[in-house]
Amino acid sequence: MCAAEMVQAENELPTREIYLNIIKCKTALFMSVSCKIAASLSGATKEQINGLKEYGLNLGMSYQIMDDCMDKDISTNLNITAKDAKLYGDKAISSLTIFEDSTYKTSLINLVNYILNLS
Repeated sequence: MCAAEMVQAENELPTREIYLNIIKCKTALFMSVSCKIAASLSGATKEQINGLKEYGLNLGMSYQIMDDCMDKDISTNLNITAKDAKLYGDKAISSLTIFEDSTYKTSLINLVNYILNLS
């Protein structure tokens, strides 16, 4: 997270690749690790832990892109839009296919949809 903060400080006008790496290392990995730890502590299987880890990563990417779009923090030359956030949101939702339908799974899906409808 700290290294990504330094990369961000050094790149006033980052490329698309640098921008995506920055948000991955700051927001998305934080969410990914949080989901992984919670899954591990709850006794989830290795497959479920990996699914929630991927969910958190893609949720974090989607969230940060939407947040930056709303704040107009993304330079137009990066060509990053809510469509990019939706791609990550779709990946987050698809990482949940290993889980049976439940209110918990529905809540995780609803969280992604809520984020994608922020605007």
